[in-house]
Amino acid sequence: MKFQKYLFQVSQQIIDFNTYADRLFSKVYYEVRKVKSRIVVIYGGAGSSKSYSVHQNELLNLMTAKYDTLVLRKSGSDLRESSFKLFEQLISAYNLNHLFASSFYADNRRITYLPSGKALIFKGVDDSEKLKSIVGIQRIIMEEASQFDFEDFLEINRRARGVDNIQITLILNPVITLILNPVSEKHWIKRKLCDEGSPYKNDTTVLRFTYSDNKFLTAQDIAELERLKFVNENQYRIYVLAEWGIDDNSNRFAYAFNEDKHTGDVPLLEKEAIYLSFDFNRDPISCTVFQEKDGVIRVPYVLKLATSNIYELCDHIIAKFGRKLFMVTGDATGKSSSALVQDDINYYTIIRQKLNLSSGQLHVPSVNPRVRENRVLVNAILEHKKVLIDKVNAAPLIYDLLYCEVDGNGDLVKDRSNEARKADILDEFRYYLNTYHSDFLDMVGR
Repeated sequence: MKFQKYLFQVSQQIIDFNTYADRLFSKVYYEVRKVKSRIVVIYGGAGSSKSYSVHQNELLNLMTAKYDTLVLRKSGSDLRESSFKLFEQLISAYNLNHLFASSFYADNRRITYLPSGKALIFKGVDDSEKLKSIVGIQRIIMEEASQFDFEDFLEINRRARGVDNIQITLILNPVITLILNPVSEKHWIKRKLCDEGSPYKNDTTVLRFTYSDNKFLTAQDIAELERLKFVNENQYRIYVLAEWGIDDNSNRFAYAFNEDKHTGDVPLLEKEAIYLSFDFNRDPISCTVFQEKDGVIRVPYVLKLATSNIYELCDHIIAKFGRKLFMVTGDATGKSSSALVQDDINYYTIIRQKLNLSSGQLHVPSVNPRVRENRVLVNAILEHKKVLIDKVNAAPLIYDLLYCEVDGNGDLVKDRSNEARKADILDEFRYYLNTYHSDFLDMVGR
């Protein structure tokens, strides 16, 4: 397939995209350009160039397009450092800066091709209203599509089916492109779009790629990927073989959590100290209760108050437990100047006053633990130490341990509109373990 007949000046050399195609594009790029179906699912392992190739295709496609292209992430906050950044890097690499204008602020997140005025428009779908605002778009890219819910896809698909006067023609195919790693054989993308007999199969092209399809990958990159064979069988399956994951453990934050092993009936121990770990989101504001005895970490309660405040939460704690011996940790930002409730009073000042604590009962870190390192600690403790969580009174923690996920960079995927991704109670669990068991990895390693 011939490219548009433009020549571009790059580092004082002329680049013809036809002449230098072998130095610019992988096999994946050409396979993507062949697609004629309405929907294309592009899944594969790490280093396969699936995302890079789609971005190349969309950038060059925009330069002859008569329509805008919508680029979606589940969370809008992820766009700047992913798709938006990659498009800007490609524009710069091809020395096309004079042909494009970029902006990324508030609701104006776009890269515009100046000769035509057509644009790549970047949006998150972290709430239903953002999806409903999508109008007049004729081409849609869903990056990290495994993070989207099936309900998201249904709404996106409706927006591309003539709703709001969108006109779809065959020349625009594919209309919806989904890019993902095959994290789970139970994922809705596999079941609804890819499997034989699935409802959207007839309108969907499925492309699967591995690192062997990317001729630009270095020997060192390949060796690092192959190392997964000896580290994690399921991750090797997903990120190297590009086969659907056996389960979701590969991207679960708490992959060592086992509901049978870690949950049960966990009554409050009246004679033991109560450890409280706080998180300060407004809806809900919450606190997780911990106790320890005979080397067992016990979680008898999670307290969550909707549309409430720290004063009411402290009153609730006193009413439930009385004047016990409390030890307190939690979100480090609760003691910062940005967390002032009024005047010079921050959250922990109120907690200390309401619960009648001495300074020795407050164990709040100066900064919150980094998610990636803390994930190792959390899973090591779940794997090697006795942890019991009450299956009724601490159910929100169980939910977070089952469903909270990390992204490709190992960071928690957070979404205030999605209960599975709020991660408030998981954060409290992390804060507690980081405060009182941060040396556990050293102990295990001895």
